[in-house]
Amino acid sequence: MADNRPTATSGRPASDVVEYDYRGGSEFDAGVIEDLEGLHKAFCRDLSRRLSQLLQMPVGVQHRSTDEVPYVSYVRSLPSPTVLGVIGLAPTSGRIVADIPNHLGFAMLDVLLGGSGRPTDFRAFTDLEGSILAMALQPISDSLITAMEPAAALNSELLAIQAHPSISGLFEPEEPTIVLSFNVRIETMQPTEGILSLCYPKSALEPLLEPAPADDVEITVQAPVNPELFDPLSAVPISVSARLNASPISLLELSELQPGDVVVLNHKATEPVTISAGGHDLLEGSVGQHNNQVALSVTRWTV
Repeated sequence: MADNRPTATSGRPASDVVEYDYRGGSEFDAGVIEDLEGLHKAFCRDLSRRLSQLLQMPVGVQHRSTDEVPYVSYVRSLPSPTVLGVIGLAPTSGRIVADIPNHLGFAMLDVLLGGSGRPTDFRAFTDLEGSILAMALQPISDSLITAMEPAAALNSELLAIQAHPSISGLFEPEEPTIVLSFNVRIETMQPTEGILSLCYPKSALEPLLEPAPADDVEITVQAPVNPELFDPLSAVPISVSARLNASPISLLELSELQPGDVVVLNHKATEPVTISAGGHDLLEGSVGQHNNQVALSVTRWTV
């Protein structure tokens, strides 16, 4: 007896069935969101450390969510007033938007001014307050360098800070963006929590995450060193030293230095250290700690 019941394909062969993605198509290449989330694990750790040092109190940062939305939708979701910064991603021409909610920004402002981080009225910040709030946004810019280091060498910079979000002049309203949200908790007397968001437009992400062409990859094979050449020299001692970038100070400042004073060098913590042997620059490395002593981790030969 023939089975005349209707099928889900309305009589079409099973081979004609096409899978449909009910989540909708993405404007980004496959894996971009996962790559971005992976890179920002380091961002959470680094930002937590930098904000804790800036505010002199514990600050926790945890990833909350990742969303793909048009830029205009992101801007319309922000409260006004807020604490919004525009960050440039040099050496590319890309820019991203970082937003701290008003109450969280003013809690940081109160701590930086010597207060306890108490809540304040919901209002726009003044020009003077904005210059101080830029200090709270700067760690976000600096932490992006650490986050993006595996993908690109950046020199991010805080370009502007404003209280009222606007869609004009920055990006096209319908430009696709990826928005990463983070829970930020400041452990004040009355802990303050808020959601920090980073908005990455497609135009900024493409030069950062696109893989380098295969033709640009150089593979260097170093010829083995003849050990016989080094046998007579193996016992000769040689002095090895590390050099940080110097910072000029006045003769008056030098004469007033006392034990316990701190001299800030013109050398970023993420910048490599030059290692010399026998008076010649041979290696690059980074400063660290090993067995409770200051140590150098060699990263590459420079010769």
